Amino acid sequence: MKQQVTEEKQYFEFLRALVRQVQDLAPEGTAVCSRKIRRINGCIIDGLQIRRRDSTLSPTVYVRPYFSQYRNGTGIRELAENICRICLDTEENPELNLEFFRNYSNLKGTIAYKVINYAANRELLADIPHIRVLDLAVVYYCLIDRDEYFTSFVIRSRDLKTWGITEQKLFREAAVNTPKLLPPRVRPLNEILRSMMEEHIRALELGEDGEDALRDRHFCREEARILSQDDEGVPEIYVLTNEAKIQGAACMLYENVLKEFAEKIGSDLIVIPSSVHEVLLLPDKVFRGPSESRMHQELIRDFDRMVCDVNRTEVVPDEVLSDHVYFYLRDEQKLSL
Repeated sequence: MKQQVTEEKQYFEFLRALVRQVQDLAPEGTAVCSRKIRRINGCIIDGLQIRRRDSTLSPTVYVRPYFSQYRNGTGIRELAENICRICLDTEENPELNLEFFRNYSNLKGTIAYKVINYAANRELLADIPHIRVLDLAVVYYCLIDRDEYFTSFVIRSRDLKTWGITEQKLFREAAVNTPKLLPPRVRPLNEILRSMMEEHIRALELGEDGEDALRDRHFCREEARILSQDDEGVPEIYVLTNEAKIQGAACMLYENVLKEFAEKIGSDLIVIPSSVHEVLLLPDKVFRGPSESRMHQELIRDFDRMVCDVNRTEVVPDEVLSDHVYFYLRDEQKLSL
């Protein structure tokens, strides 16, 4: 508890210092302020907003990722310079003005969808066009690629009125765009972990010498060797996300993605919601059995408990997707709870 209080105190001191530094660096005639932003799952986070007094746009960046960079050694001034560059870059772009966002033809190619938990976001969804799928809600947003970063905003009911389009048209546009803007990618979990471990080894080899560093390198090499081995009888776990690794859980709703993967490995699938950014795919060969059987029901409860535990202890609150696993039946081509 004491460590948590200390970290929160450090964060608020960081926030105040960051706001002051951005104010010092921002051009004259620019208003800088911090504000609370309502996110999914009832989360409230800090945002830093920069706006020229003669501008119709108010670019906002989320502060928490910058706090992580700060704790890893990046200086306040460097972070503030980066924030000013991103926000003022957006403002100075002649294409990105209020009229640009009011014109549907400018944005229709950027419309994509993502998935969030339905029950945890009922209030938020009251003003957001959405479709309910199982215990999830499919919502829509505009994704604007700005080279080094993404600018995005959730589409609300008032936007449809401004654009003069229906929810049906919005859905059709997103269904076409999303797989193109954010192509799906499936990789074995072991392969991802091995790559991360090898990258860590390379970083260690470029670092300090000494007995401790040598021990760390030896440990990492051994872990990478273990990950490269195939354990017979243990089903492979795969990670499904998109190439950007942003809002990648939506890939499970792409047309034919689960179908083609299930056919490739010759198995039904257990789909584990890791976060809004990815899901895990586990071949259901080992656990196959009648859905009404006692063993199958116990399996579901065990997986749900595991997902709940991970969500409460490991996943950032505004990235939690669901406390339930899903099943994909390839014969029925159906995703279900």
